[in-house]
Formats: sequence, C-alpha cells, structure tokens
Amino acid sequence: MDRNDNLLLNWQEAYAAGPAIVGGKAWNLGRLVRYGFAVPPGVALIAAAYEAFIEQNNLREMIKQVADQVSLESLASGAANSDLQRLRERIVSGTMPPVLQEAIATALAAAGLLEQSLAIRSSATCEDSTAASFAGIHDSFLNLRELSDLLAAIQKCYASIWTERAVAYRRKLGISDLEVAPAVVLMQMVPAASAGVAFSCDPRSGQEERMVISANFGLGESVVSGTVDPDEYLVLVDQLAPVARLTTKVRLGRKEYSTVSATTGGTVRDSHTVRDKEQVLAEQEILRLAVLVQLVFCALGNAETHQDIEWVHDGERFWLVQARPVTALPNYTYPQLRNQPLFWSNANLRDALPMVQTPLNWSISKPLIDQIFYAQYGAAGYQLDRSTTRTRLFNGRAYFNLAQLQWECYDAYGLLPVRYNDFIGGHQPEIRLPKQEPFSLRSARMIRNLRVMRQIYRVKKEAPATFQHLTGRIDQLRQRQLGERSDNQLLELIQEAEQLFRQAEPLMVMLSASGAVFMLLPPLLERYIPGKGRALTMALLAGQEGITSAEHGTRLAELAALLEQDAAARDYFVADPFIPKDWEQLPGNSPFRSAFQRFLDDYGHRCVYELDYRNPRWSEDPTYLLQTIRTMRTTTFEESQKRQQNRQAEAWQTIHARVPRLLHGMIRYLATQGGIDAANREMSKSILVRLGDVDRRVMLEIAQRLVKRGILAEQDDLFLLFWPELRELMAGQWDGAGIRERIEDRKVRHAAFEALAAPDLIQEEQHDAAEPLPEPDGNELTGLTVSSGHARGPARLIRHPDEGTRLSSGDLLVAPSTDPAWTPLFLKAAGLVTETGGFISHGAIVAREYGIPAVVNVRGAMTRLEEGQEVMVDGDNGRVWMQNKEF
Repeated sequence: MDRNDNLLLNWQEAYAAGPAIVGGKAWNLGRLVRYGFAVPPGVALIAAAYEAFIEQNNLREMIKQVADQVSLESLASGAANSDLQRLRERIVSGTMPPVLQEAIATALAAAGLLEQSLAIRSSATCEDSTAASFAGIHDSFLNLRELSDLLAAIQKCYASIWTERAVAYRRKLGISDLEVAPAVVLMQMVPAASAGVAFSCDPRSGQEERMVISANFGLGESVVSGTVDPDEYLVLVDQLAPVARLTTKVRLGRKEYSTVSATTGGTVRDSHTVRDKEQVLAEQEILRLAVLVQLVFCALGNAETHQDIEWVHDGERFWLVQARPVTALPNYTYPQLRNQPLFWSNANLRDALPMVQTPLNWSISKPLIDQIFYAQYGAAGYQLDRSTTRTRLFNGRAYFNLAQLQWECYDAYGLLPVRYNDFIGGHQPEIRLPKQEPFSLRSARMIRNLRVMRQIYRVKKEAPATFQHLTGRIDQLRQRQLGERSDNQLLELIQEAEQLFRQAEPLMVMLSASGAVFMLLPPLLERYIPGKGRALTMALLAGQEGITSAEHGTRLAELAALLEQDAAARDYFVADPFIPKDWEQLPGNSPFRSAFQRFLDDYGHRCVYELDYRNPRWSEDPTYLLQTIRTMRTTTFEESQKRQQNRQAEAWQTIHARVPRLLHGMIRYLATQGGIDAANREMSKSILVRLGDVDRRVMLEIAQRLVKRGILAEQDDLFLLFWPELRELMAGQWDGAGIRERIEDRKVRHAAFEALAAPDLIQEEQHDAAEPLPEPDGNELTGLTVSSGHARGPARLIRHPDEGTRLSSGDLLVAPSTDPAWTPLFLKAAGLVTETGGFISHGAIVAREYGIPAVVNVRGAMTRLEEGQEVMVDGDNGRVWMQNKEF
C-alpha cells in the first residue's frame, strides 16, 4: 500500500466499490445518496486499510491462532476471553501506518470534515447484508473532532470485531473470521433534536403492514443500545397503495435519559430533564418519517426486502445514518402452519401475471389480488388476517403462499387442500390438517357456506345492473381530459379509480363463484356413473354463451368473414408489405372498418397480457388483432358448434340412462348456473381490466410530463417506479433526485430476472425450487380434465400469443398458460394442453365454450412434448399421450 492508493471513498465512490471493499454499512449509505436521500457528509475507509494495519503491527499470526482456537464452547465457558482480550489490546495499542494517517487527514480536509464533529462507525464486509445484520455487534464512537481521537476510534472499531459477542455471532452464523474485514465510516454528526430507529415492518412478528418507529430526544445511541424505554410509534400502512394510508398508534416511553454530545468530545447522558410525558415526534413528523421509511423500502429493498433504518431529526428535516435489510424476519402466519413448510406457487397467477413484474405493475397488482381475497372471504363473514402475506415476488415473478391459501379455504369453508389445488391449479403439495376438530368449527363452516351462497345468489341476480353501472362509471373516468389537469388532479383521478375498485366488491365475489358447480355436480354424477363425474360435468358446460373472453374470438372470426364482402378491406389484408395502422385509411363505408371500430369500443381496453401495464391496449395499438385476423380468414365455427352439441347430447344421453329422473332438473340447473358463473367471472375480469385502463391512461400522461421536464429519460421509465415514489414526485414532496439512478439499477435487475427460469414451486426457507412431486416419465402425462373429449394431432409449443401464426387448424395448442389474448388461437386448435391451470382458469373456461378437449396443469408439458410430435389428448380422464393410443 502506498500514498497513491485510494483508501478513502466518498459515498458515490463507496457505492461503486461495493460491500466487499467498503462493507455493508458504507455501501448502503452510498446507495441512499445515489437514490436521492439525505445522508450526512462523510467518507468510507476501505477494508484493505485494516489489512495494512494488521501487517504494520505483525498481528497476522495472532489473528490466525485465535481464529483456529476459539470455538462457541470456549466462548461459553470463558476460556477464550483472555486470548481475545490480548488481541484487542494489541490492536488498540498498535501503530496506524503513516500512509494511512496521511490519507485520512487529506480525505477529511478535502471533504471539509477535518474540523467537524464526526461519528466513527464500523462497516464490516459481511455487515448489514441480507444474510447477517451484525446489529449492535461492532462498536461506534460519536462526536470526535481531533485527528488523534479519530485514529484511536478507528483502531477501536478494528478491535471490536474481536469481542466475545462478535466472534460468537460469527460462529453461530457460520461466518469465517477471515471473511470479515472492518471498513470504517467517518460521518459528520447531525445536531440531533431527536433520533431513533425505524423498521418498514414489525420485526417482532413479521407483519408487513405494521411499521415500527422508536424515538428519543437527543442522539440515537440511547435507542440503539436499548438502555432506555423510547417512544414507540406503530404505523399501519398500505405499503404500495397510490394513496398514503397511514394510521398511527403512539406509546409514550419513559425515556429515562437522552444521549447528547459532550463539549469535550464523545457523549454524555442527560438525565436532568426527563421528558417522559412529552411525545418525541409530532403526528405530522411521524407520518413524514413513515413515508420516508416506505420510500427506503422501495429504493433499497425493492418493496420486497424490509429495511432497518437509523434516523436523526435536526428539528427541520430527517437524515438517514444507516439502512440495512431486516434479517431473520419471522414468518407471520397461522398457528396451524408454523410447523409446516411454507411453499409458494405460481398457480393461477401464471395465467395473468407470468411476466417479471415492474415496480409500478406490482404496486397495482398486489393490492388488487389482496382485495379480491378480502372480498371473497368477507362475503362469508370470515375475516382474513390482513397482516399475513399471500402474494410476493421471487426473482421478480409473482407467487401465491399456497400453504396459507389452502388453510384459509379449509378453515373458512371446509374445502380440502386437494380440492383447492384443483380450482387454483399448480403443482404444490397439500398441507397437513388437524386430526380432530370441535363440532363448533364444523358448524361455523356450514354457516359460512350458507352465507356465501346467499351472497353469490344476490350478486348474480344483480350482476347485469352491476356490470352496467361499473362500466358507465369507468367510461366516465376514461373520457376525462387529462392534458388540462394539474399534477395533483391526476393523482386525484388515480384515487377515484382506486376507490371505484374498492367499491367493486360484487366483482370480487363473482370471481370465485364459478367454483361452486365443480364442488357439487361432479360428486353427484360420480355417485351414479363412477369414473365419469368430471368428464360429464365438463361436457354439460361446453358451449355456454355470454363468456366475454370467448366472444373475442367469435367477433374476430366474424370480422374475418366480412372480408368476403369488403373488397377494400380484403386488398388491405393481402397487401405486401402489410401495414397494420393503415386500417384507418379504409373507406368510410367499409363494413370491416365499422365493425372493427365497434370491436375496439367493446374490447379495446384489453391486450396481450393485459395485467402488464406497460403493454399498449388494443385501442392504442391493434396490430396483434389485425395480424390475427389475417390468419383467420378461413376459420368457421361450424365444427366447433357441432362438437359442443354432440358432447352435450352424449352427456345427457348417459345421464338419462343412469341417473334417477328426479335428479335431472337439479343437474340441468347446476350446469346452467355453472355457465352463468363462468360468464360473470370473465365479465368481472374484463371490467377490472377496463378500470386498469384508466390507470394506464393517467400513467402515460404523467410519463409525458416527466419526460418533458427532464426528470425521466423516456416514457417507459415510469413503470420502473413504485406508487409511493410516483405519489411523492407528483405531489411535489420529492424533486426527483436519484430517480434516474433508481431506474438504471432496476433495468439491470429486471433484465437479470428475465434471464432466469421461473420454477412453479418455491420452498420459502431455502428460496429454491421445491420439487415434492415426482418427475413425470414414460409416454403419459397427467393433468386436470377441464373440457371433455379426445383429440390427436401435432403438438405446437406456443410460448406467447405472438407465436400463434405457427398454429394451424387441427394442431394441438400446448402453452405454459393462457389469458384472453390467446382466445383466437383456440378457434384453430383441436385440443389444449397447458402446464398450469385449474377448473376456472381462462384456458379451461374458453376450451369448454369452444368444445375443445383440454387437459390443464400438466407438469412438464412444455419440456416433455416436442414441437410437431403426434400427441393424443384425453379430455375425459386428464391424460396426454405421446404415442398412438386408441380412445
């Protein structure tokens, strides 16, 4: 090491260097500065300086001896104490290399800190990480001015990694002594009116909707050390909501003393002016700090990893002096699940949210999903615990806490986990249920089932009026002129849309209503026709009318048929090159043009993967629709309709022959209601997407303004912000400092996630793909029968609707999952196979509507089946064969 080595780095340089060079604390401070947060001026003394100090004082061999000899047992017995004490004394009494002394003095002078009061804090290379926090393990020293005192404090920081508590901590976590090298933070002291710590969650219970703030007058040392009873503010927060919903609960602490700066350096306890009856932070200051903590959670934790923050208030503003991940956060869940593995599945979510989520997309999607659960269970009088986590991201993709969802459905309604898996799809195992339960629980479930059936009956009866009312209200919002509105008025429009969403409880109930027929009808039929209950149910449900997601395909096929009587439109579609946007240049009397405009009026709010708000709606860019119509020009519905009629007729013939006549009316009623439920479910999804179109329109207006102001580089950058960040920006509470850096880093992170494969199942404890089910082998794959019948043909492995041009009439459509944009492909497919899905998934509903044999939730479909391979689909028994077989 020589005087030319860059031993001390400013915050920006510390960020660039990384935690292996400057330690976790300094690196996180660099991240905070990079992202625009207020951090006191300071520098980081790199970890290599410690190595130079060890070499200067010939301590290498002594350190190696201690590392080899000290164990948890010797620490517990006290046998290692003397060895550790001698090592600490050698470090404290050692000589700081002259080059290092000069570098520290020069760096402090250059930063204007040489005459300032400074805090000296350890920043070890394994410290403040997601794996280990080292909270309170290493020493810090406050209010130092003289260079000699600073150098002595640095050496004490070095020595503190060899205390009994520090070595024991490393042993317990399996961290080698030689992995830890202490970098050091030298930071200007803030004149503290108050200080403390804040957590973006409740670290004691793991509840994510509870933010905990501890505060005392003076410096934060008294709070961090745990030697006083501070004020505690519990803030209930909706983490990602566009509206800052913050509710505070205050507990005044005794605040036995405060820590203040001593005039001669260091700190002293001030117990002369005990202010135990006085609240440290006023209500508005608590709320402002809570928003700041929320923003750190978004910036450093990507709204996934909760943050532990140390803050200082100077009487006017908040300063951040530390931020690190919360480690060892307990799983807040139901007592019945505490001794069971928690598994996360992409079941059902893979239909609508298979993509890596952008921050803004997840800010909208997660609250929407949570609200659907609350409404569905609330209809039965069963209150879900809102503090538990039902959805989260792994490597950027959305997963359900299936262990918890299985328990809640069983606890509320008595539905067995195996049946719940049938509804939601996925390849997860089943939770263990209690062996014995009191009769009162079973009675409560019966009452809840009656309640929810009554609620479903009510919302179904009112469904047409509800759909009409909500569509009208949403269209009023969509027609608002945005360009003339102020930034705050745009936020108010978002709030109006969110309030309307929260009022749309009937839609949430209808999203789950279509499951009832699958609980009742298959067992009834199975009783009289063993082995055929599911297949017959699917046959009875084939060809139901009024399903909006199926009508997409019908209407597109009708548009294709119009080309036979519209020469101008026909010439437009066969033109080479084909230019989609030129449809608007068709003559005003073109039947196709008029019909296509009506299609956009009805369905223009939808698009390919419509729950990704980055994707243009069909009304913005109808290219996908027009290209689809080009490939549909010979498609007819005659064969599909014939299949539906034949399947229903055969099912009724079997039922009439083998089921008592008294039950025929009930069976017909259940089948009819199942069709109505499916139609209501799909219409509810369509209306929610229509409401999301309001959000997207406002987002685009905001993006245009921010690009014009030079805050964003391009329009799509907006989707890389979380709602709380966007809210603060548009409300004028944030000037955008650090916004481009956040976006730059999130782009890199997003691209890295997109390159990763997404497992269907994740075991939370190890964050690895969990594979509790055996891998499929042989020539047969199994899944869930959702549309009866048999089909054979070449397999077409389609990973995205844009690849649909490879699908020819008579092919078998094999897909990871499907959403409404896939519907036109069903018109050409002879059968459907998807890797995920349940009875009420999009693919299941539309396949039944079109009379296409379908097997969903087929594990390994996209890897075991080969492109063009001859495949047989047995929609009656849920099997897919990869060799010739007679049905």
